[in-house]
Amino acid sequence: MVQHTLPDGRRWIKNLVAVGKALGYTTDTELNVAPEGEEPAPVDIAWFRSEHDQFPLFIFEVETTASGQMVYNASKVFSQDSELFEKPLFHFHLVLTDSSERSGRIKAAKRQFGSFNYRIYGVREDKATDAISDIISQHRRVSDRLEIDALAKCLEEQDWPELNRDAVWEHAESCGFSTAWPPAYCQLALADPDYVPRLVRVLKPELDRTVFDGAQYETWSGLHCSQAFHAGILAENLPALGDRCLDALREWQGSGAIRTVSPQYGQNEDYDAFVFSLMPAIWGLLAVMLSGVPGARLWILEQMELVIEDEARVPHILAGLTAIWMLHIAAGGSEECEHYFELARRRLDAGGGVRPSLLFKPPAISAAFSDPDEWWEELTADPQPVPELDEFRRRRPAYVAGVTPTALAARYLIDETQPMKGSVSILAHLAAT
Repeated sequence: MVQHTLPDGRRWIKNLVAVGKALGYTTDTELNVAPEGEEPAPVDIAWFRSEHDQFPLFIFEVETTASGQMVYNASKVFSQDSELFEKPLFHFHLVLTDSSERSGRIKAAKRQFGSFNYRIYGVREDKATDAISDIISQHRRVSDRLEIDALAKCLEEQDWPELNRDAVWEHAESCGFSTAWPPAYCQLALADPDYVPRLVRVLKPELDRTVFDGAQYETWSGLHCSQAFHAGILAENLPALGDRCLDALREWQGSGAIRTVSPQYGQNEDYDAFVFSLMPAIWGLLAVMLSGVPGARLWILEQMELVIEDEARVPHILAGLTAIWMLHIAAGGSEECEHYFELARRRLDAGGGVRPSLLFKPPAISAAFSDPDEWWEELTADPQPVPELDEFRRRRPAYVAGVTPTALAARYLIDETQPMKGSVSILAHLAAT
């Protein structure tokens, strides 16, 4: 067989080789499948399960047009005795042009080999997406693992205008791979906003679930707050589901003595760091993401009040960051939120006030546990009383939101070290609301 010289043929072969490698196969091009001693009969692409296998699991032929060569290109695989050449798990025959179902050559190939695991795709007639989707389905017969990042790279970076990528991803999601879609889509969405709708799509069914897998993330935020972040992402991107997202947030937090986030000071240092150092800014982000949901901001402020209400039980060094973030959340809310602004203001003033630079630019996480002396100095150096609400609003700087709320949530879920400089974006979104 003559090697492909036309750009489209070379492009498809290159792309299919990339997909094979992304799915974990050993790939080969121009593999000779003829018995020893006979005239060479190469196939365009072969995927092997490993480099030690003699026969490929998948074979691909790429035809420029539906020519008389088609039947031969299939027969050189299927007409051989299985003792000489074991049949592939599937044979994909792709035709780049002139692949009408009325074509006699295509009909002849189907008549002769249609009873085998063999299919013809006219990839210029909206069948490219079907071809890639079927490849993923056949891969599922071999493995329940799917390296989403690797597949995304070859699907997005290659020159493949014929593909409906979203349809390919939706098909892959439905195949039953034992892979964690939300973390993968979070990671991809940080670099490409096109993945945000895909992330939303896989999160939406969570509103009907009662069990959640926080362990799919490798962060403390993901382990303990994934349900909350997921609800926030859905509320921001699907406003019509806002009430249900708030219900999911309430379910995640719980009530009474079994709240997910509560001031259980002294029981566990890691948990204390989570509640007092990491969670205040997260509450701010959730307030932004559910800003269009009636009652959401008030409910969030109620949860934060639990931390600052008992001065005897929670010392100033721990309650300070929560109180500062409460000011910003309440300042962007309705008149009902003003009460919580005053509660936070009184708590901070009772501790001696706050340095203005910290007041108007609080960190996303404090050093209260990693370096308590540093945090105490930052919290108490040159303290001043907290201004009243109207003055507080006037004195807020012009924050610039460099990152969307969904991207901030994805950062928390994937890598807690990334959002540490993202407090300005949260503050900007809070000021805007």
